[in-house]
Amino acid sequence: MDTNQKGDIAEAKVTAKLLELGHTVSEPVNDHSRYDLISDDGELHRLQIKYASLDENGSINVSISSSNPNTIESVESTYSSDEVDAFVIYCPDTENVYWVDYDNAPKHKMKLRLRAKIDNPNINWAEDYEI
Repeated sequence: MDTNQKGDIAEAKVTAKLLELGHTVSEPVNDHSRYDLISDDGELHRLQIKYASLDENGSINVSISSSNPNTIESVESTYSSDEVDAFVIYCPDTENVYWVDYDNAPKHKMKLRLRAKIDNPNINWAEDYEI
């Protein structure tokens, strides 16, 4: 499965979940927006949708930057708070959707842990972001 198919699946799963929660969901008419969907739950949220799988340690690793290939190399860029309000992650391995507000997200990569051998206040527990 290529990245476009994964993105389409993630958008469909996130849309279904948000509709189940009573949100109105809209998407931009063009492909040039930095966000993928708009969620309206009484407040509008610009959402960047991500597809992520479990790694060998049972954590959800997600890249929250974008990659734009050009003719020489792939160029990675980050999102700003003027472009997105939240990252919403679909993980097919857990069949869950996770909402991470922009202010709680690092610039490039994020790890959501399902379990860990240590108890650390800096761990991002997946259940805390599940919607």
